[in-house]
Amino acid sequence: MKRSVRLIILGSLITALWAMAVDAKAGSKSPAGRPPASQRASKYSPNTGDKDLDAVLANLNIEAGEQVDTFVSELSISYAIPKVQIEDLVYTMRMPLGDVFVSVWLASTMKRSLPAVVKEYEATKDKGWGVTANTLGIEPGSESFDSLKKDSSVELELAQKRNREKKAERSERTEKSGTKGKSKK
Repeated sequence: MKRSVRLIILGSLITALWAMAVDAKAGSKSPAGRPPASQRASKYSPNTGDKDLDAVLANLNIEAGEQVDTFVSELSISYAIPKVQIEDLVYTMRMPLGDVFVSVWLASTMKRSLPAVVKEYEATKDKGWGVTANTLGIEPGSESFDSLKKDSSVELELAQKRNREKKAERSERTEKSGTKGKSKK
C-alpha cells in the first residue's frame, strides 16, 4: 500500500515537473488556462475617443501578444520604466497590451510614476483612456495626443516587424531541417 502511494505521488510530481518544463520552453509566463492575447483581443476596446487610435491599439494588443516578453523589454528600454513594473501590469494585473502601452507612454510623457497612471486609469476605467488622458492633462487633438497616436503606430509597426521576422526565421529553420537527410537522385 505504501509503495502504491509513493508511486502515485512520484508520478504526480513527474507530471507537474514535465508540465512546468514544457511551459518554460514555450516562454510563457502567463498563468495556465489563460488564453493568448491574440484570442483576448477581440474583446479589447481601448475607448480613447479616437477611432483611429482605438484601431491601432487593438491591433497592437494582438501583435504584441505574439512576443510579450520582447514587447515588455522594449517598452522598458524605450520609456525608461523598470521592466518589473511593466511585467506586473501584464502578468499580475492581466492588463491588455494596448493598455500597457498607453500606461507606459503616459507615465513617461507626463513624468509620473507608472503606478500613479494605472491608479488614475483604474478610477476612470469605465469612461476609457480618453477621460484618463484628459485628467492627466492631455487634451484631444493636442500635440501630446498626436504624439500618442504617432508613437502607438510606431510601436504597432515594430511589433508587426518582429512577428514577420520570427515567422521568416521559423520557416527558414523548417526548410533547413526539412532538407537534411534527403538524398539527391
